[in-house]
Amino acid sequence: MAAVTGQAITRRKQLPFGQLRSEQSTAFGTRGFVGGTNDPSGLTHLGAREYDPALGAFISVDPIIDFADPAQMHAYSYAHNTPLTKSDPDGLRPAPVAGTSDVEEFNWARDRGMRVGYTQRNGRYVWGYHPMKDTASQHRYRAYQANVKAYEAAKASRAAAARAKAQAIARAKEARAKADRLGKVIQGIRNGMAVGGGSLSQRLLNTAAEVGFSLGGYSTRGMCFSGSGGIVIGGGGQFCFVAVKTKNGSYRFGHTRSFDGGTEGFKLGGSLNVGVLRSNADDIAQFGGMGHDAGGSLKAGLVVYGNHETAIGTRNSKGQQVSTIEFGSGLGIGMDLYTGFNRTWADWF
Repeated sequence: MAAVTGQAITRRKQLPFGQLRSEQSTAFGTRGFVGGTNDPSGLTHLGAREYDPALGAFISVDPIIDFADPAQMHAYSYAHNTPLTKSDPDGLRPAPVAGTSDVEEFNWARDRGMRVGYTQRNGRYVWGYHPMKDTASQHRYRAYQANVKAYEAAKASRAAAARAKAQAIARAKEARAKADRLGKVIQGIRNGMAVGGGSLSQRLLNTAAEVGFSLGGYSTRGMCFSGSGGIVIGGGGQFCFVAVKTKNGSYRFGHTRSFDGGTEGFKLGGSLNVGVLRSNADDIAQFGGMGHDAGGSLKAGLVVYGNHETAIGTRNSKGQQVSTIEFGSGLGIGMDLYTGFNRTWADWF
């Protein structure tokens, strides 16, 4: 890669406070740290002050002091001792007059069609405001100069209106969120009551579970048939029928098939299971791909198992991480606690 002059572009790497990673070379001329000028003494000229890269500090105090800035209690420091995120190429820290920071001062001037800078006058550094030349800036500058009080009042009024609008939007968003949560609770109660049967405690437990699933957005449901086995390290397969609640609220039916293997944990025995599935996926494609499993089971004739799967790199239409919860029972012998990975394929019917 060559520069406009035809000469090769050269680069040199420096430590955060400006020290070179290699011997000083004249091949780069006198240009030094953050555009400063290197001196044979080892110092670097940075505008108003001399800087020592070995110390990571200036050798004289900042000629402009901001008494509201605690970081300037150490007036010799370079860029508030944070050279990875800040720099100080001119050795100055101008004191803003419109705001509490240089950024606020810049924004204050820009909103009125001006740019802001500072010059040295009689040994002192003074802020200056200069109208910008583009049409939009000239319009703002003339409006500001014509009636300063009216301009400031109009600007304050617009800012107040913007704040009021933002607050109204936030309140409406919170109201929708509350209504959505209430709707999910009601739907969960309805789902729990629809099952029916069993003792009162079973119905209450089922209703509580349905409310929890609804609040978590686990509206997609299914039935799964699975088998697994192994000694220490195990594997298994699964086939599921799923009713996917899509982002428009309707249900579509599909199926998934997957194979899994445990990578950490303990496994002994085997089982055949039937279980139910709940997920926050709202498209059949979100079931496909790689996933991470964590779960366990107890097997002594009757199997009771649970599993949680997190889809790797997959999110639903709301931007939520897609995950699936499974639980059920079957027949088998042994026990296992595991984490592992699975590969799933999924299609609509």
